[in-house]
Amino acid sequence: MQHPDSKRGKYMDHAQQKAVEWYRGPCLVLAGPGAGKTTVITNRIRYLLEEHNVPGREILVITFTKAAALEMQKRFFGLCRSQNPGAMEVTFGTFHSIFLKILRCQRQYKQFQIIPAAYKKVYLEESLKKAGVSYDDSSDFFDLLQKDISTLKNTNHLKIESGLTKEEFRKVFLSYEKKKSQGMFLDFDDMLTLTCRLFKEQEEVLLKWKKRFRYILVDEAQDMNYLQFQTMELLAGKDGNIFFVGDDDQSIYGFRGADGESFLKLPEAYPAMTTMHLSTNYRCGEEIVKASKVLVSVNVNRFEKEIHAFHKGEGEVQFREFFREQEECEFILSYIRNMEEEYKMSSENQPPTLGILFRHRKDVSALIRALDASGISYTSKEKKGRFFDHFIVQDLLAYLQLAAGGKKRRDVLRILNRPVRYLSRTALEGEDVSVEKWRKYYADDPEVLRKIDIFLLQLKNLSKLSPYAALLFIRKVIGYDKFLSEEAVKSGVLRQEYFHVADQLTEMAKGFSTHREFLEEMEYRRKKEEAEEDVSSGEYAVSGQDVRFGKFKESGESIQPRVHLYTFHGSKGLEFDDVILIRVNEMNVPAKAAETKEAVEEERRMLYVAMTRAKKRLTLSYIKKNGKEELFPSRFLKEIPDYNSASS
Repeated sequence: MQHPDSKRGKYMDHAQQKAVEWYRGPCLVLAGPGAGKTTVITNRIRYLLEEHNVPGREILVITFTKAAALEMQKRFFGLCRSQNPGAMEVTFGTFHSIFLKILRCQRQYKQFQIIPAAYKKVYLEESLKKAGVSYDDSSDFFDLLQKDISTLKNTNHLKIESGLTKEEFRKVFLSYEKKKSQGMFLDFDDMLTLTCRLFKEQEEVLLKWKKRFRYILVDEAQDMNYLQFQTMELLAGKDGNIFFVGDDDQSIYGFRGADGESFLKLPEAYPAMTTMHLSTNYRCGEEIVKASKVLVSVNVNRFEKEIHAFHKGEGEVQFREFFREQEECEFILSYIRNMEEEYKMSSENQPPTLGILFRHRKDVSALIRALDASGISYTSKEKKGRFFDHFIVQDLLAYLQLAAGGKKRRDVLRILNRPVRYLSRTALEGEDVSVEKWRKYYADDPEVLRKIDIFLLQLKNLSKLSPYAALLFIRKVIGYDKFLSEEAVKSGVLRQEYFHVADQLTEMAKGFSTHREFLEEMEYRRKKEEAEEDVSSGEYAVSGQDVRFGKFKESGESIQPRVHLYTFHGSKGLEFDDVILIRVNEMNVPAKAAETKEAVEEERRMLYVAMTRAKKRLTLSYIKKNGKEELFPSRFLKEIPDYNSASS
């Protein structure tokens, strides 16, 4: 029996057919890039329904995002064409949506709601105050604190990045969990932890759901975390009908808790498991497959597998070296124009697609400016960060708020140690800061009093200057630029990227006479920026400063190539005719923070994922200079034979 693949217009190959026809017991399908995993999953569901008369309500399909679940369901319904009434009863969903459904079937969780973000922050603030913890009243701090809580609940490991001590974190965590429970709220992590606990502690509940979902299919299984693996093991049982589809070489979400080790140990966890390989890449040309395969094969901690290209003798891989960032941008603009000319001369009905991929968002700032200046449209799932939400903008405006007579505690806390003054936050209480109480608190410590007086004198000096002069004073005299340089080194960000943000705000201040006037204008622009942002989670098109949903600027009578900007992470699951990977430099790819062997292997997998987005042509570029700093090509490039041939 053969089923046409509606996406590629061809029949499934032998390996795909074998996976589709797997019936009972645990199975792991290793599916590399472009191997047709969605085709296998959707056809297997149909096979279970039609060939084995499995009731649709007993089939559970789990994906990692709501969009992926909807796409999988759409592909499946298109395949079945509503011929089988059981098709409508198949359950598609994410781990969180499925587990929430399970919890709400229990009396004790029936009335619980998902906690709104605003409530979550209030509960955390109240828990911090109750624990007597001084904290940075910024979104960055709360993001890190929530990440710490999520890491603990998902992995059962304590990894504190928010700066709290273990004891402080313990108090805050317990208080937060108590408040959430009393408010009858669940966060996303609770959906996993509580379901796992429910299955462990109440056998009758577990048996009920095991009977309901007798056939489980898990997409992108390499992205599961420890808790998800554990819960699936409970639900399916050691010999259950669980069908994992994934690729260890595409495991790139370690920072989100993805447990690559558990994926690699699936055959050990399920002694009766059968492992299959989908080894044909139907997306990438042969040269792209060869280059990417050699790269990822350097990793030691992986399943051994063969990968073959369906498109023999096709695909092009090139490496480009540029002296500076500007030359790289000019090359890309020229590349886009050449693609447009090729399209004009071709008989293709659809314009070609170009994916410009990058490791860090900072890598693409100069290119975005160049695209905007050239009027070239581009799309992205990565929202542009709002200017007024940037920590540098918030810091500098906090200085001006205080210089204008403000006394808000949040403003003082923002810039108290930016640059570092070694001033403690302990004495700062209440919404407004009382200078008298602050100085009285340190009456017996002359050194701290001296630092406080210097800080207050700086604010007084700022109050006498125009906004433009005040910002220059903050940056050059107080030392904020020096602080930014140090932060850039810590964060692995180019110093110029931080300075560019500060320069933009400083330029905006020209022409304003008073701080209050400037601050009011900035608040107006912040609200305007917030209101204009497209709240949709879909793709959006950008041309200059114009954001237009789903439209692309025309060039003459022909539509220009469809240009897409994504991070390496954001590009996963996508494909483009041509791909350009920019800034493939050492200390960037792999990232500077990747210090362990495991971290470097994940960075190599990330580059592999990015490379395998290309169907026809792949370009990897790097630069030699950033200001006066000398840069070097990534060590990963040297692992690709084609690069060594090109550079010799």
